Amino acid sequence: VPPPVAPPEVTEEQWEGRPTGLGIRVPLLVVSPWTVGGYVCSEVFDHTSVIQFLERWTGVKEPNIGDWRRRVTGDLTSAFDFTRA
Repeated sequence: VPPPVAPPEVTEEQWEGRPTGLGIRVPLLVVSPWTVGGYVCSEVFDHTSVIQFLERWTGVKEPNIGDWRRRVTGDLTSAFDFTRA
């Protein structure tokens, strides 16, 4: 199954006039005392998911992540439960 690709009209997700996608799929393991234990997340994440997580945590917005990518990818918060601190 190929990864999602932005529609052609989303120019912020293009490289040399061609739409780019999220890239190849790779597994992600989150190991932390604050993870949601016994949980398998089926959200789509990419390299910007870590940056989006840091945005939520610090309140500082990264301007180089497009709206389409924000709608399609998660920010990793579903993997954590910070009430377990």
